[in-house]
Amino acid sequence: MKKQRIMVVSSHALDFLWRCSGTMAQYAKNGSPVKVVCLSYGERGESNPVWKKEPDIGEEAVKQIKKKEAEEAAAILGARIDFLDFGDHPMISSQEKIMKLTELIMEFQPTILLTHMNTDVLNPDHATASNIALSALRCAHGFGTLPGHTPCKHVDVFMFEPAQPDIQGFRPDTYIDITDVMEIRDKAMETVASQYYLPAFYRERSSYRGGLVRRHAEKDEIQYAEAFVRMNPYIDKEFC
Repeated sequence: MKKQRIMVVSSHALDFLWRCSGTMAQYAKNGSPVKVVCLSYGERGESNPVWKKEPDIGEEAVKQIKKKEAEEAAAILGARIDFLDFGDHPMISSQEKIMKLTELIMEFQPTILLTHMNTDVLNPDHATASNIALSALRCAHGFGTLPGHTPCKHVDVFMFEPAQPDIQGFRPDTYIDITDVMEIRDKAMETVASQYYLPAFYRERSSYRGGLVRRHAEKDEIQYAEAFVRMNPYIDKEFC
């Protein structure tokens, strides 16, 4: 497996876990550096079970719960994680926020960036996070954006699957076989109590994608997969 530098830009603290944790574990297992940047903790709209249980808990306490869960999950997957605390529901973009992410991108120098669809109509925070990520990546290629920082070279961008792809118009063109790392992925998902209802949902989703891959590729050994839309065109002297 070719070594890459994987950066994941996650709108909320645990979005990466549901959307692309198998892919993260696959690359980390094979020696590629993997870094997650969470633009928010998801303390307002992504933590309903916590607020229902303790209505007076307060946002700062919820942030700490989400931070701990995300850190534990990332460690199991073999990834480093940063939090930018941009706030959620709603997440609002700004030049300052874009430049904060730009700096992190320049420091990490990714070769692959994973993020949300930029047309997620059911969760505007996801679309905002995607647009912040794409704007920051654009800035990270410029010599004059942050003088003193090294601009990025080519970065392949893949957008991961939204919660309800049929409503979102999600048409994946890239699948990653995560069968070999499902045990790691499951262990990471089991650390999350604030969204306890999601592990089973996303395990079923991975199983469904695995079934599609078996049909497409005629590879019976593939049981689980994650789906993406590739933003950059494929360019080579032959078809892959």
